[in-house]
Amino acid sequence: MATDTLIAKKWNDKLTALQKYRYVLVASIRDRGNYWGESNQGRISLDIGAPYAIDGVIYDIKNGGSSDGGVAQNRLDDTVKAIAHRGYSIEAPENTLLAYTLAKKKGYSYAETDINFTSDEIPILLHDDTINRTSNGTGNITQMTFSQARQYDFGAWKGSQYAGTKIPSYEEFLSLCHRIGMHPYIELKQGMPITVARATKLAEMVRHAGLKGKVTYISFNYDALVMIKSYDPYARLGYLADVTPDMIDKTNLLKTGTNQVFIDSQYSSVNKDRCNYAFDQEIPVEIWTMNDQNLVKQYVDLAVSGVTTDTLNIRKILNAAEGI
Repeated sequence: MATDTLIAKKWNDKLTALQKYRYVLVASIRDRGNYWGESNQGRISLDIGAPYAIDGVIYDIKNGGSSDGGVAQNRLDDTVKAIAHRGYSIEAPENTLLAYTLAKKKGYSYAETDINFTSDEIPILLHDDTINRTSNGTGNITQMTFSQARQYDFGAWKGSQYAGTKIPSYEEFLSLCHRIGMHPYIELKQGMPITVARATKLAEMVRHAGLKGKVTYISFNYDALVMIKSYDPYARLGYLADVTPDMIDKTNLLKTGTNQVFIDSQYSSVNKDRCNYAFDQEIPVEIWTMNDQNLVKQYVDLAVSGVTTDTLNIRKILNAAEGI
């Protein structure tokens, strides 16, 4: 049992959605999830001021307490995930193994990528439909084979030190993630159909890489997520959509009983009321793509559980906000 003391607060009325999210009653902080009461209807709650954790470290524990042992579990998700957008693409060429290796060195444990398919149905990492912007070649990726795509340089545009970088396959990316301990966020592009054959291939590659239950798929294309759900029922699924009742209902339908689901929204469209509504439906909210360090604490205080970013060190920013 922990010896840390927090100030107890009596609530005489049923708590709002946000209050239920923020206040939890705990008995043991070593058991990671066994609590002796509920945070509503006049119960005694421990005032911890919306705790959040990054990579397992609890922050913002007010009125006493420490980050040792993890004193609280939010009712939806106790981890604020910092997700490196296309790897650490501010320095290394986006969607390359170099970018993801660098992201890990910079402290990220989650990284986003974009999947596309070559003409011979090899899944590769590429944001655009063409290779024009990120290589020394031209052409639509769907009209060239994987071996043809590998002939081009996908690094020199970012700097001479990256010259010779090849476009990675999805399989190579998953292997790297397993090796360095990176959780992949895989965006299925809106205009790219996910057929049964493609969904089967993606799921098989995940299992072969030893990442069953350790990958996240995100997409604006709801049908693509439904297809992935059928062939990888353990994968986390994030619907890229606004936080509205209709979108929340659709997100709930992505649950399999063995996975997690969430709404992933552009940060400027997310506010307190929308978060509260999502939390009432037990749907976490994540945001993209935030690069303004002055906004991080504001959105974490709304209890968003993931921030996709090109540049930000979320942990450092939150430490500074708390004077740590």
